[in-house]
Amino acid sequence: MGNRKSISFATRDALWGKAAGCCQICSAPLFEGGAYRTSGNYSNIAHIHAYSEDGPRFNEKLSEDDRNSIENLMLLCPQCHKTVDDDEATYTADVLRSIKSKREEYVSKVMQASKPQKAYAITVTCPIHGNATEISRSEWSQAMASSGMVHAGDTEIRVMDSNAASGSIADDCSLLARKINGLRLTMDPTVPLAIFAIAPQPILIALGSLIGDKQQVTVFQKQRDTDSWCWHDAECRSSFQHDAVPSSDSAEVALVLSVSGTVSKETLPAEVASSGMPVLELRAANPSVYIARTQEDVRAFEREAISLLDEVHSAMPHVAKVHIFPALPVSMAVTLGGLFNRNLLTKAVVYEKTDGRFSQSIEIGGSDD
Repeated sequence: MGNRKSISFATRDALWGKAAGCCQICSAPLFEGGAYRTSGNYSNIAHIHAYSEDGPRFNEKLSEDDRNSIENLMLLCPQCHKTVDDDEATYTADVLRSIKSKREEYVSKVMQASKPQKAYAITVTCPIHGNATEISRSEWSQAMASSGMVHAGDTEIRVMDSNAASGSIADDCSLLARKINGLRLTMDPTVPLAIFAIAPQPILIALGSLIGDKQQVTVFQKQRDTDSWCWHDAECRSSFQHDAVPSSDSAEVALVLSVSGTVSKETLPAEVASSGMPVLELRAANPSVYIARTQEDVRAFEREAISLLDEVHSAMPHVAKVHIFPALPVSMAVTLGGLFNRNLLTKAVVYEKTDGRFSQSIEIGGSDD
């Protein structure tokens, strides 16, 4: 045939996409080659039914357009191209179509599995010791992308920022509750939440309690060493343990959380010590502000906190109020707050440390909010 039709650029591009740039038989990458793996196009576009009458597996019933259609083409490396054309008995048209179909289906499944998960990006910022805090769009969007997530909305959901915060933790928690409850009326409950927060610890714990466990939640952590919200790509290296829980008829219990730092029991209010309520500690093996480096670090803390709360519920059946004295990173503080939706313990009193001592800040639970 004198005037052979060329394969269209659209078909070539589609074939490369369906093959993920690799040989559809041996999986060799076709975007690099040679001893030094030089970048380039090292592919052959092979016909299942040959274009020419004297070619392998030629089918006279196919038109020229059919022969150059993507259904009749495979992306191969030069070696596999030669192999299939030299051995028509083994590589029949049916065999090649089967190989092509399975490979393209596999590529499609892999790409679907790696598809970013849609999630609502929620930011909460409050002043810390009078200093305004901020989380930029580039910060949270980069962190979501690094975790295989993409924002489900057009704009971030800024629940509260330093300008809206009043400076009163109790008032700010009330505002937070109104905002979160309002969001529930507009958000798709099946879409996960990506939480980015900088706030005093009582507000972080209240945030976790308000968000609850009705939706899948990922709480991100600002990394001090990289100044970003992206998790470190490393194994979990944090370990936690808690005090043995004694049997008691006490209606109240104090939980000391020594995680981002060590909480000295001498800094607890005098009325806690004089009340006779049990004081239990959950502590990190090595308390540090760098402790929440990976999501698995946060999960390890969550497992230990659940274990402690379960044991308190079992050994102290009359406990109705838990006093919380936290030294926690952001991600673990929000995670802890979420655990109070498990209906094991009805009310928590959260304390904040100022001027070296803890004082009562807010109460969460025990009501509809």
